[in-house]
Amino acid sequence: RAMPIVPASFWYLFGLTVTAVLVYGGMSFQRPACDIFIAGITQVPSSLYFTIFFLFSPQKHMQPWSQMVGSIAFILNAPLLPMYPLLVQYTDMSLGAINTLLHSWLCVAWTLQGLVMRHSAKALVLRDVDNKNSVAKKTL
Repeated sequence: RAMPIVPASFWYLFGLTVTAVLVYGGMSFQRPACDIFIAGITQVPSSLYFTIFFLFSPQKHMQPWSQMVGSIAFILNAPLLPMYPLLVQYTDMSLGAINTLLHSWLCVAWTLQGLVMRHSAKALVLRDVDNKNSVAKKTL
């Protein structure tokens, strides 16, 4: 199956909207918790897109492990927002320890996302090469 297509106009509009929010002071860096929430929310559309791709769009050249890891990797960012206040309120961890834990979690999530995206890009290129070769054989 082909990867679901989201029109380029959506991504352009999304990028312009986020940029406008930044330019007009929507992220002031005076309210860190609010700014972190805004930054996290802006990742939702692309994270959902990739999660759906990995769950429902198996590719010929993509290894099964990458589909499983890919569907998990983009969801790993989601618990970070609610985890911070819960860890502050219900544990005796220092703020530095909480910060270290959450940034380590984020590092693992981003590393997995990067590995899976690299593998996915290679698989999609191989698929395109196969498609070009099959079209060339049909025309001969």
